[in-house]
Amino acid sequence: MINLYIYLSNEKKPYFSKEAEKLVKIQIENSLHLGWGKEDILLVTNFDYEYLGIKATKIDSDLCWNPKANKIWAIVYMFDNDMINDNMFFHDLDAFQLYPFFNTPNDVGQIDLAFPNYGHREKYNTGIIFFSSQSKDIFKDLKTFMIKNKSRDEEEGLMDMFDMGKNKKYTNRFKILDIKYNVGKHYTEKKFIEAKTPMIIHFHPEKQRNYNFYCLGENELKKPLINKDLIKLIEKHCLY
Repeated sequence: MINLYIYLSNEKKPYFSKEAEKLVKIQIENSLHLGWGKEDILLVTNFDYEYLGIKATKIDSDLCWNPKANKIWAIVYMFDNDMINDNMFFHDLDAFQLYPFFNTPNDVGQIDLAFPNYGHREKYNTGIIFFSSQSKDIFKDLKTFMIKNKSRDEEEGLMDMFDMGKNKKYTNRFKILDIKYNVGKHYTEKKFIEAKTPMIIHFHPEKQRNYNFYCLGENELKKPLINKDLIKLIEKHCLY
């Protein structure tokens, strides 16, 4: 399985935003610490970048009108250019893996596409996506659907396209994952408890209040919600 990060900049001269550059460094170091091999970490950008021996794969993809949906455009480009021949674990730069796993989780199984929702609402969350090399048509359909319907949100576009599981074309090809794969903001303590063993925590660590909440334990559970090693990385790069 490949650990995939994507960041396409919509600027005329592409680059990481200040926040994103902090996050990508945290992600790379955290992935290496968890045991991912450098050969299994794939950072896709539309500009040159390298950190700790992880060199970005620069692509010339077109861009979505909504920068947050660029991941879909990039994945379609990757499929069209034969860059995907393995199972993929995509996660946003602010979605942090807490425990080691290097193969497709049993929760995902042999499904083509799997992702969590937000936990407190049914909307799909595409900040974490497990997908197989057989899912090319789904991503291409989603890009086409978004263009045709002028959708600004790939999550809502995906929900509309799948018709909440009723569209027979995609029946049995996607799966909604347990909340342990997306413990994010809003009712976080409740999600943390329900997850039992959270695998991915989804938050913006450069915000002081989030650092206090997730790292210092200033929450209803009165404890940090991430491990000490990740806290150290956040402190190293976010300069608290």
